[in-house]
Amino acid sequence: MGHIGNTVQTAFTSFDKQTITGTGGTTYTLTHSVANEREIEVFVNNVRQEPSVAYNVSGNTLTMTGNVASTDDFYVVFQGKAVQTVTHPSDQPLESTTGTFSGAVSVGTIKDSSGTTTAMTIDASGLVNMPVTTSAQEFRLTADKIGSGTSPTVLTGWEENDTDYQAINSYWSESSGVFSCSQTGIYTASWTLVVKGASGNDAFDPAIQISTDSGSNYNTRAQCWEYVGTSDYGATIGNTFMFKVSDTSTFRLRYMESITNNIFTGTTIKGSSTVSLTNIVFVRLGNV
Repeated sequence: MGHIGNTVQTAFTSFDKQTITGTGGTTYTLTHSVANEREIEVFVNNVRQEPSVAYNVSGNTLTMTGNVASTDDFYVVFQGKAVQTVTHPSDQPLESTTGTFSGAVSVGTIKDSSGTTTAMTIDASGLVNMPVTTSAQEFRLTADKIGSGTSPTVLTGWEENDTDYQAINSYWSESSGVFSCSQTGIYTASWTLVVKGASGNDAFDPAIQISTDSGSNYNTRAQCWEYVGTSDYGATIGNTFMFKVSDTSTFRLRYMESITNNIFTGTTIKGSSTVSLTNIVFVRLGNV
């Protein structure tokens, strides 16, 4: 398993022996790099030479004080390199003054289905934290619409709110009543339908539908029922639900004016470009 701190590094096996043929000179190349003369024993004709007196070393270079002939029995024994360390990168996320660590410790990354990489950390309590990229957006019907008089009907005519409003990221977009999302995640949607001025008794069932195959097939994910009569001024209904976006390329969502019971042409669906009436709000809760 991994460890905290510096990385231990050894350069060669203890008591490794290298036989050297003398050249009549004083400089020879060692098979292992060493830090100082004490890490090797040098023998000439089976007589151990005194470090720093009879020889010196620098890395892989052995320098003898006297010449060594080719007829001399000349060899070196590596005693085992003293433990060395490699300094850990300066941006290590650990801090310690008393043997304990404080702050978040990076433990890796996680990649979602869209390829977005998110860092994971362990906090002081030992919990693994995966930061969540939050988002919040609101879309609203821009103007009043009369009921279609047919079912099922997709509600169109949306805009993203632009009155005293600031989106948190912009993952959602809309075209012809169909909403698309550019970021995978777990979301919640809150939606409201406002109607007014029925000229006759009117029962209707607005809903939100979701498709995971680019809109070829839709399933109803949230639904409401309401009834307004000629004596009613109007009605407001809505719902809230959670859902998952696993594949942004194939995910679609649409706001249905009605599923089986249409909104009558004498009933007005309320919309405005300055105040939120019929609307839908998307909030990202977490990673997939």
